[in-house]
Amino acid sequence: MEKGEYDFITIIHKDMNILQVRNLKKKYGKQIVLNDISFQLQRGDVLGYIGPNGSGKTTTIKIICDLIKKDDGEITIYSREGQKQNIGVVFEGLGLYKRLTAWENLEFAAKLAGYNENVYKNMILNLLDQVNLLDVRDKIVKNFSKGMAKRLSIILAVLHDPTLLILDEPFDGIDTKSHHDLINFLKEWVKEKERAILFTSHDMADVDALCNKIAIIDKGKIVEYSDKASISIQDELPNIFISLYYPLEDKILKDIKDQYNNLHIINTSLIEVSHHTPAMINKLALDLINQQQFIKEIYFDKKSLEDIYLHKIGGNDK
Repeated sequence: MEKGEYDFITIIHKDMNILQVRNLKKKYGKQIVLNDISFQLQRGDVLGYIGPNGSGKTTTIKIICDLIKKDDGEITIYSREGQKQNIGVVFEGLGLYKRLTAWENLEFAAKLAGYNENVYKNMILNLLDQVNLLDVRDKIVKNFSKGMAKRLSIILAVLHDPTLLILDEPFDGIDTKSHHDLINFLKEWVKEKERAILFTSHDMADVDALCNKIAIIDKGKIVEYSDKASISIQDELPNIFISLYYPLEDKILKDIKDQYNNLHIINTSLIEVSHHTPAMINKLALDLINQQQFIKEIYFDKKSLEDIYLHKIGGNDK
């Protein structure tokens, strides 16, 4: 197989991967842009592909879309019919015909995809309605707001019912209403159609809201790849918090601070513990109980996705 080409395989069963990227490599001169990149998407997956500017995200996407050639590695896209048309893409440039109306943009794409008029009319009406653009279907696109144009570009990308949808910063600079509409639309689309999305964004709240898998890329290498539910700062134990019903007396406070050097007293009713072990937490809890201190709860400090992301890239997101 020539460099940059795909291996397209018809989907046989539900659990087969929609996208498989294996050991992808790319260099420009002596600069290594992608260094042994591997990940996969199954039906229903939304992969948040995140990293600093210049980390290799866009290069990966362009190789998957066959816009630039890879140096090494394999990309396999499993589709219903084994055709390249089963990819939908939204880049920053949107790809809309600005002198046409929203309806004309969608009708043109539907005709190119081979739909007959009886089918595509209902399909277009349904898509416009789902992203709240039905009332402006006859409006010229050049007069659309950025949020309206983004909504149109996304339904244009899914019009031909792609197996894989690739979204590169799709929510950048849009209004709150459009943002909300698109998040809901994409969640429903993935769930109903059992498709997959490769999603890039610098907004961790969007990644957290939409994605079930995370791949963090930094300097051309994947530094974290896991389900969102299990992603963690693996080399760092989460801090533990001990909440008390009543404030600690000064003497007791001094005693425990002298005995434990890894405590941070947030206030007299809340203690933060770092660099702990189960035995140490048990001993601290018993010491507090023996001092007639009533423990309200003991809980972990769950790191946010943004905390984990910054930790994985060394705190440098430029």
